[in-house]
Amino acid sequence: MAYKIEFITDTRFKGTRNKLISMDKRLKDIGIEITWESSIRELDWDAEDYEGAKPSKQWRKEYIIEKGKFKTWNQAMARINSIYAPRYKRI
Repeated sequence: MAYKIEFITDTRFKGTRNKLISMDKRLKDIGIEITWESSIRELDWDAEDYEGAKPSKQWRKEYIIEKGKFKTWNQAMARINSIYAPRYKRI
């Protein structure tokens, strides 16, 4: 069994490309087995149609993971969530 997850950083919440790179490195250091990973995608968002809105930028990276050195998925997901709490999709 494997899961697909996606890490996202966003300028609206003080996110940067370097922060995503740091999260990526931490994920690889905790012992999760990554069977596939995308490159970093950059998305530019125009300002919303409400007063005070500003344009924003996001950086995203997707992974397909297996639990690696962890005995249970709960242990693996707890470690991932300590870095960033992504949406999990079982594949």
